[in-house]
Amino acid sequence: MFKYFSTFTGIGSIELAIEEILPNSKCIGYSEINKNAILIYNKHFPKHKNYGDISQININQLPDFDFLFGGSPCQDLSIANFKRKSLQGSKSSLFFKFLEILIVKKPKYFLLENVASMNDESIKTISNLLSCKPILLDAQYFSAQRRKRLFWCNFFIKPITKDIKNETIKDILQEVKETSKSRHICKSMLVKIKERKLKILMPTDKSNVCMVKQNRCPNAGMINDKYGLRFFTIQEYERLQCLPKNYTKGISKLQREEVIGNAINVNVARYIILNLKRQLEKNNEI
Repeated sequence: MFKYFSTFTGIGSIELAIEEILPNSKCIGYSEINKNAILIYNKHFPKHKNYGDISQININQLPDFDFLFGGSPCQDLSIANFKRKSLQGSKSSLFFKFLEILIVKKPKYFLLENVASMNDESIKTISNLLSCKPILLDAQYFSAQRRKRLFWCNFFIKPITKDIKNETIKDILQEVKETSKSRHICKSMLVKIKERKLKILMPTDKSNVCMVKQNRCPNAGMINDKYGLRFFTIQEYERLQCLPKNYTKGISKLQREEVIGNAINVNVARYIILNLKRQLEKNNEI
């Protein structure tokens, strides 16, 4: 049986892909500390054991597994953080715990995800330590949003440079009444939008990014539909990330935005796991 261990798990995007594509696999555990993400994850994967804070895991006590994966924290690596400390930052340095698990447990396969906007020095350091170069995958080729991410792995992932799923914002929109509260908020932000020369998204566009905490960012998911300006709804955010309907139901709106925004796009995860499956079949491992 193919066994896996999930780190920096979030709400389980990769697990959704594994469950669909490698249904006979077994999760031997996962590591997550965000309470809201854990609530959503447990709703969908109630039998999976949470080992908690990755920095506190006793690696020698972990069961053996074949596949280690995770999206390590990006706060100290992302270009969005002007004070970023790269891999020396308190959060992004957790990558080294991922590396330690990889070295000690020696699973046959691994996958690490992080932002594409990190500096060249960080990319080089991670690549040297993992002995492989990353592949760039953009969610725009799998969904209605642009979302570039780097993936380091020791199995072949075929690069993608054109749409597999030709979706734009119009394909994920709901019918929202003209008098919605978010439209009034958007109107009050128009001055800030013009001052900052931010782009208003149109239904024929791809979303720039799956943002969180909309009320703090004038252009966080602001679109111009047939009724005027508004923010994306929670259901539309889930659709942008290719999550099942109401997957994150059970926590507050802002909490849902946060965990959705931190997730890996599910269609991207599916593509990666399909490539892993091909490798497993080639090696007669499934």
